[in-house]
Amino acid sequence: CGKPAPVSKQKIAFGTVCSITLYEKNAEKVLEQCFFRLQELDDIFNVNEEESDINLINKMAGVAPATVSKEAIFVLKQAKEFAKLTNGNFDPTIGPLVKVWNINGGNPKVPNQSKIDKARSLVNFENLILNENTNTAYIEKDMSLDVGGIAKGFAADEMVKILAENNITYGIINLGGNIFAYGTKNTEKKGESWNIGIKNPINPEFGSAFSVKVKNKTVVTSGNYERFFEENGVRYHHIIDTKTGYPADNGIISATVITTDDTAADALATTQ
Repeated sequence: CGKPAPVSKQKIAFGTVCSITLYEKNAEKVLEQCFFRLQELDDIFNVNEEESDINLINKMAGVAPATVSKEAIFVLKQAKEFAKLTNGNFDPTIGPLVKVWNINGGNPKVPNQSKIDKARSLVNFENLILNENTNTAYIEKDMSLDVGGIAKGFAADEMVKILAENNITYGIINLGGNIFAYGTKNTEKKGESWNIGIKNPINPEFGSAFSVKVKNKTVVTSGNYERFFEENGVRYHHIIDTKTGYPADNGIISATVITTDDTAADALATTQ
């Protein structure tokens, strides 16, 4: 009796450590299925992957519509909807600004104003043209897509589907901070919520600032402490304001979204 021993697996995907823990007997095959799917999705959305769907669209910018997977079209359609909802604060065409800042690169520096202005002029979700009938996507010359602010959320939703299809009772999906608390915490106290910690944004190394109790919900946190560099005593983080072309400076250092839809939570947490 008692709850089954946890079975865990982790790997690097979407540029971060992704882990899934299931409290279920003989769950190894389900974990294999989850991570196979995770790799498929990383191959579709990873802008650094030469053959990814997102890279294909970027390569074809200004030339012709690119034929891509239905998953890419779905996520890009969702991304456009959130771009409209947030008045462009979330924008999947942010690629030029991400490139010019290169905060995830090896030696980031503050770009000059002319480069920022040029990159910012290319960011416009309205110029992303999708055709669901032909599974094609088109952007104009010099534009580029970056769906790092929504793709992990979609991947987490796909993991949830796999757990449901395999009648998994409960477990934790953690895709680099996109946490989905699946089911209830254990079988001994039916209905007990998971306790999910929210990282201290002022001193991340100190662990959680507080925690929330959830079940069958996602907890997605995005903060300006995650990736950054310093130049001349000023810290520049990875969440770029599409309106200014600079890292967002709105007084928000961390945003957490709790809901049942990880795709939505990912986009909205990124928007802050």
